[in-house]
Amino acid sequence: MTRMNFIYILFILFIALNVNKKAASTDEGEPETVVIKPKVKSIFLTQEFDEDAEEMHTRLKRMPNSCRYPLRSEDSEILCKIYPSKIVCNQTCMFGYKFKEGRTRIMRCRFDEDMWTPARTFEECEQYVDCTLSLGPGGSMKCYTNFMEHGPICEVECKHYEDKPAVPRKPYQCDEKGKWSPSLPFCVTPGSVLYEDPAAGEVHKIQ
Repeated sequence: MTRMNFIYILFILFIALNVNKKAASTDEGEPETVVIKPKVKSIFLTQEFDEDAEEMHTRLKRMPNSCRYPLRSEDSEILCKIYPSKIVCNQTCMFGYKFKEGRTRIMRCRFDEDMWTPARTFEECEQYVDCTLSLGPGGSMKCYTNFMEHGPICEVECKHYEDKPAVPRKPYQCDEKGKWSPSLPFCVTPGSVLYEDPAAGEVHKIQ
């Protein structure tokens, strides 16, 4: 090997090392992923009593000292990617809720600044679909709410009442316009109108 060839090989190795070093300095590396999901609620309601049961599915890995994110969310799913120098979070509102700009908001925070943008905090989503139901005489229902991809699902059953025949238990689902499918039976009505039992003096409502 001649002296010129040896110098040429050293020159090529020097360039390759500098390129790799530059690429490594600009690469954030594989981010750590954190997912915070809204509570999945199941509610059982009859004329005699009501019972709430809540279940939360949350998968957390670690919480940094700066750029802190919520440990739980009532109305949105938050997916965060944690890089060495920053956190990027996608906050998506659950079905029937949204921000002013839409269902999804991207939040960013650098550890050296410790400030979230575009909003300083993770804001709550605003409801824009009314999927509330009011329970009438002879009715009972169990509802599942807080889904990301579809509206609430309620299993409704109506007992025989006056001249109306009994209706067996059946699932009903609320769409993005607040309409229930299939059509609701006589013992429940859509919206936030309250039913008051004159005999018991009780008011029943579900939302």
